[in-house]
Order: sequence, then C-alpha cells, then structure tokens
Amino acid sequence: MVSSKTVLSGCGGDTSYLDPDRLPKVQSDMLIEPSTISKIMKETLVSDLHIRTGGIHIVGFFGPHGKICIIEDIGRHNALDKVIGYGLKHNVDFSRTIVTCSGRLSSEMVRKFSRSNGNSG
Repeated sequence: MVSSKTVLSGCGGDTSYLDPDRLPKVQSDMLIEPSTISKIMKETLVSDLHIRTGGIHIVGFFGPHGKICIIEDIGRHNALDKVIGYGLKHNVDFSRTIVTCSGRLSSEMVRKFSRSNGNSG
C-alpha cells in the first residue's frame, strides 16, 4: 500500500505531515472584493512600531463590517494566537472573517485559524 503525505510549510525546523482527512471543512458565504483585500492590507500595515523596527509582525482580523482588531507582536504566530483569542473571547463568527498578516502565513497558521472556531481536524 502506498501512503501519500503532504509536507507542511513548518517553522520549527522539523518535518510535519498533514492528514488530509482531518482537515476542517471551511464553510462561508462571505465574498470579498479584491479592492477590499487591498484596503484591509493597507489598514493592517499602518503601524509606527512596524515601520520603525521592521521586526514587528502585524495580524489584522476583519469581518463584513470592517476591522475587528489588529494585533502586533514580535512573532507572527503569537500575533495570530492573540487574534484568535480576541475572536473567541468576543464570540466572533470566524466563518465571516478574513485575516491579514505582515509576514508569510505558514500552513500551520492557516490550519490553526481554520480550526479556531470549533471546527475539528
């Protein structure tokens, strides 16, 4: 029997594998115009601290009515964790949101966010 594995874009210096059968099913009816994506990226990156240091990551959390929160942290994973915590604390419907980030989004970050509102996987 041949086994297929999907290698993730990990950050920890180790190899991670993904079980495709355990991925959450993302369901949303939210539609976003390209101009809105450009607008919220610009809104995310407005940070004096980020501009001065170049080393601070920013994660923006937006819903259908605009900004929910924008978090800065030295680590992009930490900033995303804080956004997820904010959303959970304030009962945000994650299926109606979009996340922006000043750095790259690893597959682990995308998977973590997709699981953050009670989805399994």
